[in-house]
Amino acid sequence: MSRFQAGIWVILTTTLVTGFATGECQGQSPFTLHAGAHTVLPNGSVDVPIYLDVNTSVGASNVTFGFTYKGFLDLTSITQGSALTALNGGSGAGQFLVDTQEATGDTDANSSTPSGAPPSFKGATLQLTIPDQTLTDFLTMGPDQEIAVLHFTDGSDKPSTDSDIEFTSALSGALGSPIGDVLIEVIDDTLPPDPPVTYDESGTPPGVEVVNGFLLVIPHPVTNFLCMEVDDCLCEVLLTWTNEMVYDQLNLYVGSTATVPIATFTPVGSSLTDMYSVVQTDPTVTYILVGTFNATDSAAAECSVMTTCTIPDSEAPVISGMPIDIMQKNDAGSCDAVVTWTEMPSAEDNCDGTLAAVPDIASGSTFLVGDTTVTYTATDAAGNMSTATFVVTVNDNE
Repeated sequence: MSRFQAGIWVILTTTLVTGFATGECQGQSPFTLHAGAHTVLPNGSVDVPIYLDVNTSVGASNVTFGFTYKGFLDLTSITQGSALTALNGGSGAGQFLVDTQEATGDTDANSSTPSGAPPSFKGATLQLTIPDQTLTDFLTMGPDQEIAVLHFTDGSDKPSTDSDIEFTSALSGALGSPIGDVLIEVIDDTLPPDPPVTYDESGTPPGVEVVNGFLLVIPHPVTNFLCMEVDDCLCEVLLTWTNEMVYDQLNLYVGSTATVPIATFTPVGSSLTDMYSVVQTDPTVTYILVGTFNATDSAAAECSVMTTCTIPDSEAPVISGMPIDIMQKNDAGSCDAVVTWTEMPSAEDNCDGTLAAVPDIASGSTFLVGDTTVTYTATDAAGNMSTATFVVTVNDNE
């Protein structure tokens, strides 16, 4: 089944009156009408811009287009595009007339016009005059000039429902009976009596090229997607989120450009808080979670977490509670002294917890006159070792 058969069918017919056409690029149509690809959430709203590329050094002034769309969509309004709103001193197009089968605010809304849409489709037409009576403003050369915005609301509540946005000439109604082929009329901006030059879809290349658009209903994304390091020894990162619907499956990716998931799992139930743990040894990682329903992906939810964890463990224990340097006189009649201290140093390790710190000379040992360094050593299970020292000084006072 083609996307046309599966979804929206939008038809646009355009008539433009502009300044004199000069210097069209060889092999390129003077004008291109296009709608783009868009997504909408179940029961959500979406704006579908209609763009006009002016590929010639003329100034477009009059536009008429019609379109149909799949019946599961509701057309709530049609508004002027950003290329028009700044014209004529900020007042927009000189004329902006809408004919729809739905209550979109136009005075001529009638469920029977425009006619000509296929079964299960609705239709609408638009006619606008870009300049006001002074005929001073035109759409000049440039791509992606937004001439209208179609505001739709999804009524299907069904992810994977899709539609084409397709330009056509099959409608009849208040703005034309029938509207006719998509065409662009170009007139010298010195105004009549210069005759207009008409461009349409015929010819090689055609005077007007149309590029159809597409609209797809996608699943709701997961919400409250969080990631946090929960074990800096095992490098464990916990991901938590809330499922907003019953997905067929969830795909977890690492990095926004990844195409192969690191994990795929099927959630149980809807609106269910879920979790998954991963081992992360890279300093910073962005996780991407995508829900799938009827072979259609949701928008991506993402979270990032930073960690200094490595596998195998490379972090040495930290020794604390060391004695301060000790100074003591020699024992009577001897060239040494028995030295004791009460402090009992220990060590803390990121993986192994509390460890023993072992001295190379124990408290209560005999120290010769002079300076002696006492070293405590702590070693974790991964072989990471740390040391700490203090100095025992025995003075000869005899």
